[in-house]
Amino acid sequence: MGMIDISVEDGVVTLDSDVPVFGLKRLAGVPAWWVPGSRDVVNGLGVIPPEEVNDDTVKDAVRLALEKGPLVDPDQIMVTTYNAVVTLHEVLPAQAEREMAEFDPWYVFGVDRAVNEILVRAGEGYGDQCPAGRWALREGPAVVPARSACAP
Repeated sequence: MGMIDISVEDGVVTLDSDVPVFGLKRLAGVPAWWVPGSRDVVNGLGVIPPEEVNDDTVKDAVRLALEKGPLVDPDQIMVTTYNAVVTLHEVLPAQAEREMAEFDPWYVFGVDRAVNEILVRAGEGYGDQCPAGRWALREGPAVVPARSACAP
């Protein structure tokens, strides 16, 4: 126990072995997804001894994945979980960051669904420009207005 066996074939990364805590199993596949060319990650890790799995452990693993990722500021994202469904909240400065933030929850073992409710400040990604000091909230892949154009 302690060493993870990793194999790669045709872009599919397979992780095998036993690990001492479920959090390690959850996070082990995240860096494998970050490698260019990865098409799938098969997480065959066992946990000895078995541990209780709950929403708090899922949330902790997603927070850690966001913190380890180089593309978004995790301090700007609120994470909630319910029955293995992860929801991301808050406002980010660019559409690209919003889209990148959604990937990390999917990479965490045990996440059944990821809901991206992150909003984007207009003018720093997609959306309308607002006067200095004001911002518009935009959401969704199509950048649909979430509220009136510019905040007071």
